[in-house]
Amino acid sequence: MPTHIVLGSAGSGKTFSLISKIEHEVNMGTPLDRICFCTFSKAAAEEARDRLMLKFNCVKEDLHLCGTIHSICYRKYCADKKVIKEKQKKIFFKTQHLDYEIIRTDEDLVTNESNKSIPGNLILNFYDKFRMGACKNMSKIKSEKELVDVYTKLNITSIEYHDLFSNTFNIYNILVEYEKYLKENDLIDFAGMLLLAYDNNFTVDADVLVIDEFQDLSPIQFFIYRLWAKNKKEVYISGDPNQTIYIFNLANADFLLDEIKNLDYKNGDKKIILPKTYRMASKINTHCSDYINKHMRKDKRVHTNIIPNKIGGEIIEEEIEGNLNRIGEFINPEKTTFILTRTNYYKKKIIEDFLIPNGIPYGEIRGKSIWSEKAIDIFNMTLRLVEKKPLNEDEAGLLFESVPFKLGLMKRGSKVGFKKAKKKREYEFADLIAGGFNSNLFKYLNYEKIYDILDISEPVKMAFKSAKKEEVDRDIKLKISTIHGSKGQEADTVIIFKDISKRIAEEASKSIDDFESEIRVFYVGQSRASEKLVILRGGFSHSDRYMIP
Repeated sequence: MPTHIVLGSAGSGKTFSLISKIEHEVNMGTPLDRICFCTFSKAAAEEARDRLMLKFNCVKEDLHLCGTIHSICYRKYCADKKVIKEKQKKIFFKTQHLDYEIIRTDEDLVTNESNKSIPGNLILNFYDKFRMGACKNMSKIKSEKELVDVYTKLNITSIEYHDLFSNTFNIYNILVEYEKYLKENDLIDFAGMLLLAYDNNFTVDADVLVIDEFQDLSPIQFFIYRLWAKNKKEVYISGDPNQTIYIFNLANADFLLDEIKNLDYKNGDKKIILPKTYRMASKINTHCSDYINKHMRKDKRVHTNIIPNKIGGEIIEEEIEGNLNRIGEFINPEKTTFILTRTNYYKKKIIEDFLIPNGIPYGEIRGKSIWSEKAIDIFNMTLRLVEKKPLNEDEAGLLFESVPFKLGLMKRGSKVGFKKAKKKREYEFADLIAGGFNSNLFKYLNYEKIYDILDISEPVKMAFKSAKKEEVDRDIKLKISTIHGSKGQEADTVIIFKDISKRIAEEASKSIDDFESEIRVFYVGQSRASEKLVILRGGFSHSDRYMIP
């Protein structure tokens, strides 16, 4: 079982290298459906699958062993069960007389920012980490005392979990009931998929195993990797210990570092170091390397002498003293730009206090922006309407759809009538009147009033009113995200805030390992930049107290 470890910095082409290894295996006679390719996130798995489909001119069904470890465990071992939905979790906690807030975006999961002030969310957050670290569920724990004993031995003693063992409810009994609820309803959650594979020593039926983003594996995923790697013809893994940022899921850079130390070169094992970054210009590359070298212990960092593929780059560091409007100084509408924050709360503050009031169109790397494709189409439609330009068929349809009947601006049945009517290439104002609108519509054809007659939310209405009255491209170049949500992405310009919350500051101060975990997070954020890196401090009220180096 020769093991090949591909190491590289941000933008060095680790995934591309792994796909080249897969191509080599296929050329050597290994069928594509006998190669298992795993990566950490759903987005990364989809990107890898798309690359493989393009490379080998195949369809998705040919790549049934390509996905996240979770998805492969589910398809192979527990496809007879349904994945529990957020509403079902809420129903369960209602039976326990506890609140639970539905998690609505992937980014809440990725950044570990479900509402931990709510008992149900905190309990399941703890439960996931407990199972990923201890590799046990409640059926193997006999009492709350044993649960506490096992918990204290794990590196998950986050401050917020202390209340779980001093509260009025019994967390052990609740989790026992939760497991009964899952079993009785043939449900499974994501940690449960991994536990099922681990408990039953399930292996994956393949000849070659490929693992991307190895540094992000939790303990249970690492043990599953060990199971799956047995008796494989070849094993390929890639990663970067400097990018171990999912510490809240118990990801541990030492898993990858130990694999490197344990390579048996006489047995055919190989360490492949990718020497270049194809993303970061030289100044940004140097800054990011220096950042790691300065703040990380020497034995915890690797391959920091990276060669940039392009020279130049620009780095700006500013104190903005709470003036979020200064962000606008660094946004070039012609360049792709990320605004990155450490927490969802900070991201929300920038959206509410800067982007929406200034009418700046933006997207989100994860989650949903108020500037959705439909919202952009509505905004562009209003521009044409106010400027007295004819609408096309889709724009006219949006107008009929977006104006509520209760405003009295159209005849009854006009919305349905438009859908059934023979369509035209262009719709002048007279055509809109003929289609069912009345002449009162004309009173609203100005930028002060047009948005008040549309069935859109107040934040969207505020953004539309503040925006420049020029057409917005669906492919918005400005995106906002937490640092965790930006993993695997890149932009010409990155604007990153060094502000951290009090809770994160307290966690980072507990040990050198916790401090280095935060350094890795900000290394990842800064290394998303290709041409320009803007580092801002003091964007929020308590920024003078809580700041990362």
